[in-house]
Amino acid sequence: MEYWSVGVAEVLYTHPSYINSWRGISDDEPYRALIRAYNSWLIEEYCSFAPDRLLAMGVIPDTGIDDAVAELEYCARAGFKGVKYNDLDEHKVFDPTPTIQLVKETLGEIGK
Repeated sequence: MEYWSVGVAEVLYTHPSYINSWRGISDDEPYRALIRAYNSWLIEEYCSFAPDRLLAMGVIPDTGIDDAVAELEYCARAGFKGVKYNDLDEHKVFDPTPTIQLVKETLGEIGK
């Protein structure tokens, strides 16, 4: 595209079917590790080829509020442009209302 002077960017987010299949891992520790590995690969390897054109959207685990905030903070430090939540109430893991509030607070702190 550069050859033709066409400015193009691609926003990369994980298709919900991937996240749903990953949530099939019943043990939370390997599930969180898979999400961190995916997020790391996406930002450090895939998007590093053209960071001005490949905009990564991180995946946030639905294993609890502490895990969600920790991964959100990692995604912010790593340079993600946004994040994708799995359907938080689908698995009834935790009440999404306080989580959403804490995420907003965390985002406010990260943005300062």
